[in-house]
Amino acid sequence: MVKHMVSGRSDSWLSSLRAVSTSSVFRSESSLSPENWLFAIRVAFWLFGTVLAIVQAWSYRYWVSADGISYLDLSDALSGMGWHRIINGTWSPLYPILLGLGRILRPDRYGEVVTGHLVNIILFVGTFLAFEYFLCSLWPRQPLTDAVAQNRQAPRWPWFVLGYSIFLSAFLVESTLRYLRPDILMAFFLFLAMGLLIRICQNGATWSRYSALGAVLGMGYLAKQPMLPIGFLIIATSALACKSRVALSKALFAALLMLLIGAAYFVPLSKARGYVTFGEASTYNYLVYVDQRSESAYLMDPGAGSGHFLHVPTKISDTPPTYSFPTEEAATHLLRYDPSYWTQGGKARFSAGGQIRAVFRNFKPFIDTLERNGGLIAGLVVLCFAFADSRRILAGLCQQWPVWGIGLIGLGMYAMVHVEDRYTAPFFALFWLGLLSGVRLPRILSNRAALAVALAISISILVPLVASAGHDVVDRRGATDFSAEAARQLTSLGIRPADRVARISPWYTDYAWARMLRLSIIAEVDPVHAGEFWECGPEVQARVLKAMSQAGARAVVAHIKTDTAPPLWQRLGNTEQWIYWLN
Repeated sequence: MVKHMVSGRSDSWLSSLRAVSTSSVFRSESSLSPENWLFAIRVAFWLFGTVLAIVQAWSYRYWVSADGISYLDLSDALSGMGWHRIINGTWSPLYPILLGLGRILRPDRYGEVVTGHLVNIILFVGTFLAFEYFLCSLWPRQPLTDAVAQNRQAPRWPWFVLGYSIFLSAFLVESTLRYLRPDILMAFFLFLAMGLLIRICQNGATWSRYSALGAVLGMGYLAKQPMLPIGFLIIATSALACKSRVALSKALFAALLMLLIGAAYFVPLSKARGYVTFGEASTYNYLVYVDQRSESAYLMDPGAGSGHFLHVPTKISDTPPTYSFPTEEAATHLLRYDPSYWTQGGKARFSAGGQIRAVFRNFKPFIDTLERNGGLIAGLVVLCFAFADSRRILAGLCQQWPVWGIGLIGLGMYAMVHVEDRYTAPFFALFWLGLLSGVRLPRILSNRAALAVALAISISILVPLVASAGHDVVDRRGATDFSAEAARQLTSLGIRPADRVARISPWYTDYAWARMLRLSIIAEVDPVHAGEFWECGPEVQARVLKAMSQAGARAVVAHIKTDTAPPLWQRLGNTEQWIYWLN
């Protein structure tokens, strides 16, 4: 009797649910086919995302980081300085090549930062296309055999809404277009490779797919060095997922093709360094963030590492700490042009204490990201515990392990050394989408649940994104290119390309003026202690300035926030930059 009562209640509940799902509230969904809905959503998100990307890039069109200036230095390879210029132990070559192409089309040295941001917009659109390919691989269109199948099939468009929302959050919040960095370019190749991986796992290990995978991963390595270990991981995952000897041979071919393309970078780099190396960025980062015991940018010894540095900055003053950079390389900031140059001779060594400190230090950016994705996490919990049973969830997650697994391993790779939002953004996207694609809903609930939860999660992601874009517009309205103004003033005062200068600034990145004039910064007061210079007496200041002159600087350019400066300092227009002539 109890069995019949439960059965009766279940039938009644199912009947009520069917009635609600076919009521007038949801009937409007049938006015358009699922594919028409998907097309409309694609158009809307593409327009929305592209506009936001343009707004963000244009709002920060005058901003450039120290990394961005180094990439612009490398891009001089396309301006007559020779292709050897593009080979650098820290920075990969593909992004500066693209910046160099942009500069050829718009050869304005005062506007090259703006040109770089225009290149970033194009890269964003390209990465959006690669992400589209990945989404179509993750949620492919299923052939419909009859009307019954069409009624039972869960629509794809709610999942695409989630995917697009996650993408825009990842690359306009976590990894932004405010700076000239290659993270968006790396994501382009990562999403292409993941789309190919899914198609290999689902549709078969063909030679064409593996050839494309090897080529994409090889180009990804030229975009950024971490794509090499990630590339081997993706290729190994494809072989494990296919579970066939045929796939293994094709995977080996893809790995060889990746290395063959990557040889355009690591072969000349190895020749220049005198030993085999696939890039020095990982060694440098481990020495700085794990083996070092201080946050100083001026590395004097390997800390917990082994060996000794062959090149070290010269400390030319103790109070305030001031350094010069003895090297013959022509670059804007000789210390940051190739950071790995200054760690040659040092070897990274595992340090249990340093490793533990690094992991705990990296918890904070992870926690911050999880807090920003609170709506997404809540939506996943609702889907898993309110609408699906544990067996379906487990089966779905097991099926999608290549997606969320690679995302998780990528996050772990950075967690061991150093985490920044721009590094982890694409891997968080893979992790979230791998989990979402693994959710299997009962067919009778799929339309309602997918619609309601997808919209709720997307709103929680997109509202802060729109608010951030609005803040950018308001905060950056009427922005002035003070670096270009300072550069023009320096030119009028007699500064010429290839001159060597020193700087005093509390900021690490405010020397785009030097890049525009092709100057070399060969000495500086440690930015952490820059304020001490102005608090010292005239005798100490004179001693520091004399040391900069002896290091070879022709003039000192300082960032001073007040409207007055000590005698003999000259303001550069309406900027906060001042010049002091040494020779």
